[in-house]
Amino acid sequence: MKRVNAIASLLGAAFCLAMVLLITANIIGRKLGNPVPGAVGLAGFMLATVVFLGLSHCEETESHIRVEFLLYHLPPKFRAWVTVFDYLAAFLVFGAMVWATGIDTIRAWQIKQMLTAVIMLPEYPAKTIVTLGCVLMCIQLVLNTINFIRQRRVESRAEKVSKGFA
Repeated sequence: MKRVNAIASLLGAAFCLAMVLLITANIIGRKLGNPVPGAVGLAGFMLATVVFLGLSHCEETESHIRVEFLLYHLPPKFRAWVTVFDYLAAFLVFGAMVWATGIDTIRAWQIKQMLTAVIMLPEYPAKTIVTLGCVLMCIQLVLNTINFIRQRRVESRAEKVSKGFA
């Protein structure tokens, strides 16, 4: 999964760079009286791509913002239960997003949905990437939950062994 997350993250970074270049070109074009047609709509699609392709990598590296002030004041066992609950709650939220965006993506592909703006832009590729990003996030959340539980078991066994030698 690390390789998939790295590739998705790199694609997101490439779209971020492309978005910056597009917006810069649009700003310069406006000053010269010739803006880039469809730049705003295309930048919106790119923004969704950047955000959703980076989610699973961010989760894998534990880079999401998390308020842990209260968490560290809890007893270790209760902290572990709260962490597992967090993973499961996030999985349910992103699972619901996979369901909702997946249905919308399938419908968009079936009707070849287009964004009506200065130029016609197909919406279905961006919707596909949003759904894919949510699927990758769900997979990463499951892996993180499994790894966390395994780690807790190893720590628990190590504590029992160290108590036996004390």
